[in-house]
Amino acid sequence: MKELIEILECIDKRNYIKAREMAENIIYKQPNNRFALDLLVISLRYLGEATKASEISYRAQNIPFPKVSTTEDAEILWRISQLTSKFQKSAYSGNPQALAYANMGSELCKLGKLDEGRDYFQKALHIDPNCEIAHYNMGIFAYNQKDYQLCKKSMLEVIRINPGNQKAKEVLTELENQ
Repeated sequence: MKELIEILECIDKRNYIKAREMAENIIYKQPNNRFALDLLVISLRYLGEATKASEISYRAQNIPFPKVSTTEDAEILWRISQLTSKFQKSAYSGNPQALAYANMGSELCKLGKLDEGRDYFQKALHIDPNCEIAHYNMGIFAYNQKDYQLCKKSMLEVIRINPGNQKAKEVLTELENQ
């Protein structure tokens, strides 16, 4: 855990090369360390290596986060969520705090903390009712909870905000086919 905090400190100090090297070192020893993978992705994005970052990000999506059992784990997860939100801002011009909450909610859901995740989606939407990512994440949460009415409502909001969102359209099509 100490190494992960050191990587975050390197990123804070804009020493992205060292952060990348440290993350790669952890991944070499622990290939499925989700925190290290996400920090590597962030470092690569700062270094302008978007293609490699996307490849690793795709791989990381299939690896669950470790159980958050300490305040230190939760802090790392929160900081990763905040850093990740910086790269989504290019596609989202709304409130960065809402985006960070939407991302945190998604990560908490992945950890099985569903009520907390839903609460973060609601916080994001309270701050910015037009936060496309929060509506989408809430819709996916609702779908997984078999609350198809809320899922449909959320996905319709996504499309209202961004008529070109293909993922939301796919979810709606899937709902119609049930």
